[in-house]
Amino acid sequence: MARICYAIGFVHTHRMRTMKTKFVATTLLCVAIGVSAADDRSGAFHRGGGVGSVECPQFVAIMSRAKVQGIGSIGYANETYGFVSYVLGFQTAYNINTKDTCDIFGNLSTDQLLAWAENYCQAKPLERFGTAVVALSFEVYGKRIRTCQ
Repeated sequence: MARICYAIGFVHTHRMRTMKTKFVATTLLCVAIGVSAADDRSGAFHRGGGVGSVECPQFVAIMSRAKVQGIGSIGYANETYGFVSYVLGFQTAYNINTKDTCDIFGNLSTDQLLAWAENYCQAKPLERFGTAVVALSFEVYGKRIRTCQ
């Protein structure tokens, strides 16, 4: 009987350690991502977290490193994956929430979108990647695809 109680206690303790480890890891990940405040006093949303919070000089450095590996290469894709995902997520949300908009970025490729954001960040090093994407949406708004038919 003592062995069974010991085994149950060991399994319980092991599970608790595993859960504690997962909790700590998740908490650290959330802190490391650097989620920004979501809205201002009037309730208007401005910026998110994740790679949207990456400062422009860091984004420019990552793009430089990615281009050395060759646009279209696996290395380039690995370096830019998070930024591409952010832009595509932004695009989806924008398209769903903006009247008379099927596609805010129209026929621009992801490489063209990243290049625009990189130029913006080079010109405005105190900004963040997310701000560059918002500025891009303002820039191309007049050229958006209005209907999805």
